[in-house]
Amino acid sequence: MDTFYDFEGAKNSLHAYIQNRYENDTYQLSNFKDINTLKPVLSEKPTYWRLTIPAADKTETEELVLSMQGVIVNKDLPPILKTPNGQCQPVLRQTVELSGLDCDKFKTCVDTLRDLHQIFVRLVPEGDMEPLAFSQFHGLDTVEFSTRYFTSRHDDPNGTAIPFN
Repeated sequence: MDTFYDFEGAKNSLHAYIQNRYENDTYQLSNFKDINTLKPVLSEKPTYWRLTIPAADKTETEELVLSMQGVIVNKDLPPILKTPNGQCQPVLRQTVELSGLDCDKFKTCVDTLRDLHQIFVRLVPEGDMEPLAFSQFHGLDTVEFSTRYFTSRHDDPNGTAIPFN
């Protein structure tokens, strides 16, 4: 975003888009209220945590995937053209940072993310979970999401090895 960026236009468009998704999509972070029905489940090989909710028939559970909208204000996506600030990185990851441009529903999403994070913090062994990354961009709240490119051998000892150089 620079001096030529139409901040107000982007803000108005984002607010309208978020409102539309809020009204027409059940699985939005901004309107998800059933925190008490959630059940984190540990999956094996590769090891990862899933967020589940009771299925319609209440006898099974199904994975829950929630959405949120924002403007990308920072990113670290392939191809990687620069080395990370001189530090030794234990994993390669891709990252995006979103801002809601001061939208109330984005703030609601951030609050829901904090609640979901607390559910996992109580279950995941200490040190095994990345902290939530919140920041600011031009005075606006942001949230950072990242994923690893590769799965650790520790998490998937029987996975197929892929050479990387």
